[in-house]
Amino acid sequence: MAANQQDTKGRPITPGSIRTGLRINMGAGALGMMWFALALGMPLTMFMERLGASTVAIGMMVTVQWLAMTMQIPSALMAERLTNRKRYWGATSSLHRLLWFLPPLIPLVCSGTAAGWLMLVLIGTSSLLANASAAPWYSWMADFVPENQRNQFWARRQSLTQAAFLVAMGLGGWLLDRFSGTDSLLGFRLVFVIAAILGTSDILIHTLIPEPKPHPVPQGESWWKRLRRPFEDSDFLWLTLAFGTWNFGIGLVGSFGFLYLRSTFHASYTHLAAFTVCGSLGTVLASPLWGKVMDHVGERTFALGMLLVAPLFALQWFILPLGTTTLHLPLLGTLVIPAAILQICIISILSGALYTGIPLSQIVLASAVTRKEGRTLAMAVHWTLVGAIGALGPVIGGWIMEWGKLQTSLTTFAGLPLEGYHVLVLAHMAVSWFVALPLLSRTRPRRGNLPVRALAGNPLRAAGLIHSLVTLGEASSWQARAKAVRDLGRKGSSHVVGELIEQLDDPSAAVREAAVQALGRIGTPAAVDALLKLLEDPDSDLSVQVARALREARDPRSVDALMRTLDSPDSEIRKESARTLGAIGDQRAAGTLLELVRGSEDLPLVTASSEALASLGEMAAIHQILPRMREARNPALRTSLAVAVADLLGAPGEFYPILMGERRQTGSQVSDMLRAIRVATRRAAGHSLRQDANRLRGLTERIEEAMGTGNLAGAALALFDLALAMAALRWELTEEPDADSPVIEKLVWTDNKFGIGLSYLNVLRQAASAESFRPEQSTDLLIGIYFLFHWVGSWEQEPEGIGDYGR
Repeated sequence: MAANQQDTKGRPITPGSIRTGLRINMGAGALGMMWFALALGMPLTMFMERLGASTVAIGMMVTVQWLAMTMQIPSALMAERLTNRKRYWGATSSLHRLLWFLPPLIPLVCSGTAAGWLMLVLIGTSSLLANASAAPWYSWMADFVPENQRNQFWARRQSLTQAAFLVAMGLGGWLLDRFSGTDSLLGFRLVFVIAAILGTSDILIHTLIPEPKPHPVPQGESWWKRLRRPFEDSDFLWLTLAFGTWNFGIGLVGSFGFLYLRSTFHASYTHLAAFTVCGSLGTVLASPLWGKVMDHVGERTFALGMLLVAPLFALQWFILPLGTTTLHLPLLGTLVIPAAILQICIISILSGALYTGIPLSQIVLASAVTRKEGRTLAMAVHWTLVGAIGALGPVIGGWIMEWGKLQTSLTTFAGLPLEGYHVLVLAHMAVSWFVALPLLSRTRPRRGNLPVRALAGNPLRAAGLIHSLVTLGEASSWQARAKAVRDLGRKGSSHVVGELIEQLDDPSAAVREAAVQALGRIGTPAAVDALLKLLEDPDSDLSVQVARALREARDPRSVDALMRTLDSPDSEIRKESARTLGAIGDQRAAGTLLELVRGSEDLPLVTASSEALASLGEMAAIHQILPRMREARNPALRTSLAVAVADLLGAPGEFYPILMGERRQTGSQVSDMLRAIRVATRRAAGHSLRQDANRLRGLTERIEEAMGTGNLAGAALALFDLALAMAALRWELTEEPDADSPVIEKLVWTDNKFGIGLSYLNVLRQAASAESFRPEQSTDLLIGIYFLFHWVGSWEQEPEGIGDYGR
């Protein structure tokens, strides 16, 4: 409802009066639903059966209610000219409810088929009056209920009214079983009198709700043009057709389920009431949740999901078993009931929860696609067309029910013969999936609605996504909100980016940090754009977290922004940005990172830049990293630099598990790698170069022994000799080169990585010769062994340009 709105007398409608009005609406609606349960629910179907009406007449009972919706259009045309919708609504709806004092008198006037048709006349008259009041009421409520409360208000209202429905159905079933014997109609008379009292009370209480001043309608337009105006929005047409066909499908099965249960399983009135009550219980439990779900996934998405899932539960009619079940209940004692009734009651709790979501979404969607100007008439057109389409369902359903048991050998899963009702169930499912669902999907996705494809696929993942969205919207503690945000990030749906971006302004730093992390995980262009905007903000307190999050996204568009942060005075931001640049893998960052390794005094930044250069495969960086590695005094940082060197000499990420394995069990990885070198070189040498293979074997054994005894200098010298021997074998040199041989330079040009690796091993050799080898340099030797291990593994690919050095 618009701010500063006035009622029909020009008085302001305050937030307090809105809250009071909404509570009155729900309370009065509960009484109205009790009227509906007793007057138009199961008791009416059973009353028609007791009067002797045919199944076609019982189907017509629903049809006349749908057809009566045509009354909404002339009523709306008249109501739009009124300055007070509430007064008109009160008069028509009061007459509609008062008519329900008459059904108890009908058996006194006539009986049999005539009584059934007279009831149809009464139902039709009451329905005409009800629909004469419907459009003004929907228009009144659409104007009164604030738009930002619409979903949850209607959901809470539906939950409360269904709870009242549950109570009324239980009361109705008990009254019918208690006071309506084989010949007595006393139970039915009591039910209809109580219904009429409750129904008129609903109207009287409802009049206490303020009525906003109606929006003016265009003057001078013909009624025909005004009728066509809602269809200018194609969504109105598709929405109306979709819910019209849905109601047609509902009308097919309608009240015939009661007749099927009564004829096949000999269900009592109390059993039928229990069936209805269980469905209502599902509605009571689910409606508050559905309102929250619609707030977060959107009304259209929610409706499409319900149309897809809910009809599945109609299959319950094919699995109902024969026989009875004995229940031992506190207070009630031992009950023997048909097994089919127990089963259908249990399933109906869930099916009722799902089915109720569809009309709930219809109310919200119908309000959303109609303009405030002329809303009364637009609502009337919508409900009239929905009613006209839906009216065909009960007529066809009644006709098919006359078939009784089908002349076929097919049975249900429980072995019962297929009947006309089973045909109706299948038709209901087909209409829902192949007509209503495609029609509704033609409506345009509304702003803020989660796309349906976000919920497609894994139903558990979809449920988790919805749960996280609802939790995020409802949670009051920062811990719960932060957890919900993290969950959304883990689910990785690109369709929640908007919700996550909103959390970047949350008062809690934990929630903001979780949102940054989640956006990085999702990594869509919109998510990255939001992170980059935050990174460029000089006042942001999340720059470090953003740099980390962009590491997950790995979007090349963030390279320039990250490179600018390398000049930040904050060392943590510089370090995280350097690591992220490496993860992204864009060569544009290589030059800047090399400069940082060469000249920065910030050793953690040097380490991070070295790791990044290793990820980029920048071989030239080894010459810059090695001096920094030798001067590092922090063992952890020195090891990190060593791992970066190993990643350049071998394959990124391959050396780290080797290092961890060696730390867990000293010598294990050295032994494994040297064994692999022996096997590979022996295979390469073959029979013709057996002497070379033996020399290589001896060198690997010497290295392993030296490493085992802690003779690191000896291991370094042997390792360099092993590299030269392997080079001679690899390129079939006539003589094994030494450290000063000119052929070494040629080999370096042949295989650049080998040349750089050999240079690394030469540095170790020189340190060993100068007796400056320190114990902590055992990792350096492990890198050297790993280099040869990785290099020998690449020998299957013949390097180019070696002919000048072969035999």
